[in-house]
Amino acid sequence: MKNQLVVLLTLCLAAGCKDSGTEAYPGADVLPQVRFSQTNYSQAVIMVGRPDTVLLPLFTRTYGGRYSDGLKASLVHYILDRTRQAGFDEREVQACLQATGQLESGGESLPYLAERAKYDGQEAWVFEFTYGFDGSFGHYRCFVIGAQTLDTLFYESCR
Repeated sequence: MKNQLVVLLTLCLAAGCKDSGTEAYPGADVLPQVRFSQTNYSQAVIMVGRPDTVLLPLFTRTYGGRYSDGLKASLVHYILDRTRQAGFDEREVQACLQATGQLESGGESLPYLAERAKYDGQEAWVFEFTYGFDGSFGHYRCFVIGAQTLDTLFYESCR
């Protein structure tokens, strides 16, 4: 029980449990994790660590049956806010998110992880999305998008 409580508290701190800060993100009970690192991923390393085995189930349970374009917009807004607060260009992350093709209206996908890192030495954004059909999530997509080029440097999906 103690270990479960530690995991739950860690998730709340990492992913953002509902608290007074989530009112700015309507419909969002759990917020994406946004990281800024100097990690230099390679294809082999990124494939081993995807999907995030804590965040994907958390978002699947939290948002299953609750998809809306407004919810997706709230989660993206949170990523943009965190990026700006960390001193990075929110237009860069917005363009990289757009390059994934996951922000289309009606496309049932939600971002649960955004990381500014490197991929094969190139500045990049790593994104993970949960997606599904008819509101049932559980599938994932991972994109690595070049921060300056907007090229898809890596893509993986469970289907």
